[in-house]
Amino acid sequence: MNSRKGEGDDEIVLDAGGLDSKTQEHITWVQRPLEIGDELLIRVVDSTRTTRARKRWSAAAELDKKHEIAWLRKTAAKHGFKVVRG
Repeated sequence: MNSRKGEGDDEIVLDAGGLDSKTQEHITWVQRPLEIGDELLIRVVDSTRTTRARKRWSAAAELDKKHEIAWLRKTAAKHGFKVVRG
């Protein structure tokens, strides 16, 4: 669970996720705000099936994109240009 500042009040959020070590992808199954009185039940089971993740993303791909954009801006500046998003 995470706590984050919302508009006005603090918010407590249930955030269930992990990392797929084979693909190096981050995974999110559940991400939702909790309210006073909510109860959580966690049951650990042995199963061959898994619940499909709600969201998957690669941290490496995001990092590569940031590096690529930084390189592009640096190269453009070196040659007297400026990168403008359109």
